[in-house]
Amino acid sequence: MTTNIRRDDEFMGLPIRKVRDILRAWRLGNGDPVGIGSRADVGEDPRRVLAVLAELEENGLIGDERNAMFGASYRGLTDRGFGLTSSTATRRAPKRNAQKVLDALLDRAAGINGDPDVTLCADRIWVFGSMIDPEREDVGDIDFVVENSVKVSYKKMCFTDRIRHVMERFADHIRKGSDPIVDDLETQVFRKRLYGGRRHPLLAPNNLECLRSLHRPCQLVFDASRGGRVDDPVLPHHPESTERAATIQERLSVPTLAVGFAMSPSDARFLQDGTAPFEMDGQMRTDMRYVAPRPRRNSNRGADDAYPYGRIIATPENARDHLSAVLPSGDLPAELAVVDGKNRFAIAFSRGPFPGRSAAPCWIIVDRSVHLHDDRWIHLTHVHLGGTGDFRFTEAELEWAKLAVAMLVGADGSRLYERRQQAPSRVEIDMVCEASGPTDQVDALLRRLHSLPGEGVFRHMSDADEDAIALLIEDEHAKRMTEPPSSHFAAREAAVAGM
Repeated sequence: MTTNIRRDDEFMGLPIRKVRDILRAWRLGNGDPVGIGSRADVGEDPRRVLAVLAELEENGLIGDERNAMFGASYRGLTDRGFGLTSSTATRRAPKRNAQKVLDALLDRAAGINGDPDVTLCADRIWVFGSMIDPEREDVGDIDFVVENSVKVSYKKMCFTDRIRHVMERFADHIRKGSDPIVDDLETQVFRKRLYGGRRHPLLAPNNLECLRSLHRPCQLVFDASRGGRVDDPVLPHHPESTERAATIQERLSVPTLAVGFAMSPSDARFLQDGTAPFEMDGQMRTDMRYVAPRPRRNSNRGADDAYPYGRIIATPENARDHLSAVLPSGDLPAELAVVDGKNRFAIAFSRGPFPGRSAAPCWIIVDRSVHLHDDRWIHLTHVHLGGTGDFRFTEAELEWAKLAVAMLVGADGSRLYERRQQAPSRVEIDMVCEASGPTDQVDALLRRLHSLPGEGVFRHMSDADEDAIALLIEDEHAKRMTEPPSSHFAAREAAVAGM
């Protein structure tokens, strides 16, 4: 029932197996690109992880996922996404080799039934899927179901006595830390004996309810009531199955992935999971908190400077949740009502010794856009320092904003460079960063951006041509206060102002 991916397939310069593992980790709640990148099965720079996630979203693998139980939708995996995460890179095995694995399983089942100390009995074993398909010469795995029950000799023994018996006779079969009351120790011992220690990679156990619901051909290969191994004919479906259950989806397939010419900026929502996938001073930060050095006792810097906390605002709902309570009018400003995570997002800050405890009425707006011309591709990032009243950002908050911008610029640079490899003619890539707001604070932010040379932002792109991609930071000494930002952002600001 599994889908196989070819080991030599690649996407975004990574083996498709690693791309699958990145998506799996994100789906399971490990949304921190630093955490994902540091996993043993990934081992990649977080900017590259973010670039891969953004491309998977462009390919339709990330989107609305519906919770069947509660009927609610949330941002997760589409069917295409599940097609990739459910795939395996295990090589398909010839059916004759798979039969040897199955025969060994049946022999161990017979051994369990003949061991008087094991409390459970292997009653029946069913096989289905490619293993019983006469048109298939190889298999991705062996789909099987084992039905078991308590042996007759132990049925009159109370549960507590059976558990005590299992713990005395099979202590080496029980996982460390198992709770005799909560954990099913009898099943642990049964499976350990059935698999001969570790389960063979080809063995894919299922439950009986799944086999009934599938309403697919199956074969009974082991029946304890008839002495063990049997050679029954293949049935069109399980005898207790009447029809395919409505909850059973069609078999998923591995989607075809491609990097298209068009591109949207990487979704800032990938940075919302309490993370700051940034590199600073050669060390990766594992959360989205930039902690400045603690002030000295004779310093006049307050504790607020030491504990800034940035929160990505990628949707109007985020803004209402985190800012509306502290805004003077209670209504969202127009510039926050149009954030979408891609073309515009915001960074809101909380202050105090307990980050996240309260939101401050201040934010930084980040606008982004991608312009693809025949010979030059331009990625624009405009950072606007705003807020209510005469609020001033601390040095640590500006540093936090720089890191967020650097992360997204690095990820989008990877994506543009990947497209450049497919361009029919030579194309130059410019990643342009601008800023606006109070002059002294803009100068401070731009100085920080200037401290990020191209080789630092794009260091994860080991094969990139230095002449192909450039990081251009607006000069803090330029006449930006008398000249409007780029036409793209000027038009956007005008549209927002007219709302």
